[in-house]
Amino acid sequence: VRVNRVDAIPEESKTIGTRGSLKIEPPKPKPAFDLNGKWQVEVLTCYGGSDAPAFVRPVDKNWLWNNVKSEMDNQLIFSPSADGSVSGMVDYTAGADGKYWDYIFLGKFNKVNAGVNVDCSKNFGWLFHGESQYKYDEENNVITFSKGQVAYTVSLYKPGSYTVGSKTLAVPDGCIALGWQCDGKKGSSVNYYTDYDRFVQCPILYVMVFKKVEQ
Repeated sequence: VRVNRVDAIPEESKTIGTRGSLKIEPPKPKPAFDLNGKWQVEVLTCYGGSDAPAFVRPVDKNWLWNNVKSEMDNQLIFSPSADGSVSGMVDYTAGADGKYWDYIFLGKFNKVNAGVNVDCSKNFGWLFHGESQYKYDEENNVITFSKGQVAYTVSLYKPGSYTVGSKTLAVPDGCIALGWQCDGKKGSSVNYYTDYDRFVQCPILYVMVFKKVEQ
């Protein structure tokens, strides 16, 4: 490449300004964690049991429930109130089948009142169906869902491995998990090592894992 020397700088090549006057705008801060978008139910699992608690997926014991499989196509859609915001609206939709799990543990497996169905929604059905508001607190890794006068605050797990008791909770890449502290506590039970004990008498932590499917 041949470069010819010039005696003067052409006018069109000159810049106008004063040394030190160049101002560079700092980049806008990225959101603390990008919840925005559509998330599909990937895994539902319950850590429970009066003795030797373990993680068990309700869908793997689908015969115990009325319609647990209805929850597996549901989606959670986060819509922040502004770009970079950690709060806004969220919609938990019923998925392609248009149904939610009704959280009913069938009475024929009831160890205390034979034949009586048990409503387990207080532990497994806390997430509002349809629209609600959310606010994410990254410092404490919790997210609050609210609707009217009712609010639930749950743990939010990013991808990684977490120790729960003597077990491990794995959250895959591209996923998040919401963990609800249930009302079960380790202790004595005549129903040790039964599904009734794990899901009804002593559920300790209920975890919903979601995979991002759309930004």
